[in-house]
Amino acid sequence: MNSYHLFFLLTVIFSLLWFGLLVLEKGYVLSLAKPYRVEGPVLPRAGDIVTEVGLHTKLFRDRYSGLAHFLIFWGFIVLTINTLWFLWQGVWMSHAPMPGWLAVWLTPVDDISAGLVILASLMALFKRYGMRTPRLKRNADAAVILLLIIVIVLADLFREAWGLSHHLVSGYAPLGQWIWHHLLASYTHTPSLGLAFNAVKLFAELGFLVYLPYSKHFHLVVAPFNVFLRPKKLSGTIIPIDFTDEDADHYGLSTVRDMTWKDMMDPYSCVQCGRCDDACPAHQTGKVLSPMQLMIDLRHQMDRVSREAAGGTASVDEMAAANQTLAGEVISEEALWDCTTCGACIHACPVDNNHLDKIIPMRQDLVLTQGQVPTDVNRAFRGMEGAGNPWGLPEEGRYTFAEEAGVKDVSKGDKPEVIYWVGCAASFDPRARSAAIRTVQLMRDAGVDVGVMGRLERCTGDPARRMGQEYLFQSMAAQNIETLQEAGVTTIVTCCPHGFNTFANEYPALGGNFKVYHHSQFLQELLNEGRLRPIKPDDTLSATYHDPCYLGRHNGIYDAPRDIISGSGLELKEMPRHRENGFCCGAGGGRMWMEERTGTRINRNRSREALDVGADQLITGCPYCLIMLTDGVTEESGTLPVRDLAELLEAPVQQD
Repeated sequence: MNSYHLFFLLTVIFSLLWFGLLVLEKGYVLSLAKPYRVEGPVLPRAGDIVTEVGLHTKLFRDRYSGLAHFLIFWGFIVLTINTLWFLWQGVWMSHAPMPGWLAVWLTPVDDISAGLVILASLMALFKRYGMRTPRLKRNADAAVILLLIIVIVLADLFREAWGLSHHLVSGYAPLGQWIWHHLLASYTHTPSLGLAFNAVKLFAELGFLVYLPYSKHFHLVVAPFNVFLRPKKLSGTIIPIDFTDEDADHYGLSTVRDMTWKDMMDPYSCVQCGRCDDACPAHQTGKVLSPMQLMIDLRHQMDRVSREAAGGTASVDEMAAANQTLAGEVISEEALWDCTTCGACIHACPVDNNHLDKIIPMRQDLVLTQGQVPTDVNRAFRGMEGAGNPWGLPEEGRYTFAEEAGVKDVSKGDKPEVIYWVGCAASFDPRARSAAIRTVQLMRDAGVDVGVMGRLERCTGDPARRMGQEYLFQSMAAQNIETLQEAGVTTIVTCCPHGFNTFANEYPALGGNFKVYHHSQFLQELLNEGRLRPIKPDDTLSATYHDPCYLGRHNGIYDAPRDIISGSGLELKEMPRHRENGFCCGAGGGRMWMEERTGTRINRNRSREALDVGADQLITGCPYCLIMLTDGVTEESGTLPVRDLAELLEAPVQQD
């Protein structure tokens, strides 16, 4: 073994050991994690790897960045074959050229891939440092990785050119040929140059490997697993807390030790691409919350735990970082309360991180363990506990609804086939109430045996759950489920997407199984059956539609509302942010009852977007959105009418 090969071998071994120790250090924190149950069949998860990792479907939502990342990703995979051959030659002291059959197809593919990787890396550098794209951090980490990639690929091309000049490489290689003839022709008889190219490639590649665990680019290792193992539950659902556990000394996500190992994979998978920040209504209107920074801060906290463990001087119970409270110390309380739980961050994330699975449990810790509850949040809790609604208003609004709408009332002994769940907003807000009355009257006139719960109806508990008061939610849910079951209710229609989500996706875990419709779905069915008809305007009018987050993004209901709008003869003018990319009205996550004290009001931001479309009316399918957007349009000095979907329909004249 000559000195070159000895040095090569020792360098590879040293680098692999260094990388392995860093990965083991990071992996220590996973040993503290709570179990995570992987559910569902394997094949769909494998399909996620193909579409999201292989085809970059989420990354291509930004075509420029998607293309650059796609070229780097697949180019590097192709170049890895050449790298493995290079390492094999160096470790086993082989000077044999690549087999001809392999070189014939690999050389041109490798050559072209190298050029594309350099082009894509320059595109990425330009987007981050030239275009100064706001969502991208301009730090040394990204620059180091991109420059290392360029150096690795350039070293590959120069090695290829050197091999062509000495007949060690065969096959078509346009870039290698150009470098050989234009840059290396005068140095063909300089043997040390080949060793220099090998050294640059070796140190750049092994440096890249060792740097990965220190960098955000560790997502290259973790992200594919994160995509494969993501939970199959809907993004708008929350795992119930077991309050029967007598050994529990706290609730929610208090420290790193309360995280599942899937929770821990999310921060390590974070690409820091800023797509979540771009989508977040709180961040985009000047609030403290940054979903990306939340993941970064959690990752740094996990790294602190790993470093403490590597020191080996303290037990887990004595580790400061492992026992440091996350909510309030690592993540600011203000940031946690800024969240509207709209799910835009989850939808935008290219590696399937779930920010809500961290934010809501940290709210639970603030409320149930620390007792740190903002005044307006506490007021909503008291209202739900005492009056059965977050406003704390007297319940007369629920009592009189059936009489005003002319439908059955279960609390008075009626037995309708379908229950319309009025909800808190439609019970107490005049604008939302008029839309709800219109809905049940349409159902009645279409021949549906519909009624309401009347005095028996209370809040579903959704605001309590999103604001972290899980115990109150479970208490209200248990009472509602018992009441509905005693009344023999099987089918529920609700105008509120939050209520719809709660009944359809969260009550089943607590024993409440009902057939649940959002009113857009139910009205669309009646329209299709001819039991309702659209109100078609005399003139050609246009409308823009606001997608409620808990109807659209959390439950995938986009088409039913649009079918009603188009069926009404209205020209649909979509806002720039619509369907999966829709922007929140600002009321979700309990924010309906919290004041916005920083930045621009979210409802004003969304209302301005609707006004700028130039439509004749703004349509939505949520009472919260109806209230928020009506206020937002007024605050923006607009005159755009804001209407509910039900106000676009009427029942055919009934024959005696």
